[in-house]
Amino acid sequence: MKIKIISVGHKMPNWVEQACTEYIKRMPRELTVDIVDIKPEKRAAGNSTENIQLIEARRILEAAGRDYLIACDERGQEVTTLQLADKIKSWQTLGRDVSIAIGGADGLHASLKQQAYCLS
Repeated sequence: MKIKIISVGHKMPNWVEQACTEYIKRMPRELTVDIVDIKPEKRAAGNSTENIQLIEARRILEAAGRDYLIACDERGQEVTTLQLADKIKSWQTLGRDVSIAIGGADGLHASLKQQAYCLS
């Protein structure tokens, strides 16, 4: 199974990339993890938060393709490390790859959260 972590934001500092690389090494061998950076929408006069979220949601969905979509949201289901490990095991039985979406500064659009399973 392949897991994509789709994050809206600018390129992370080197120390973040190093930490991600270290944690990815700890994943089970049968899992591959890719990090996909999504360009945030520019804030401009007349560009509402709702519109920015919608544009970013389209970019996330394009990157996720047909994957099982997980949305990280502050109002989602909170899970411990052990619960997350159990969820990953259950996702492996789906026969699909998984994309985990992390929104930008304005969060995730409601339509994307409705399509996804939400974790906090």
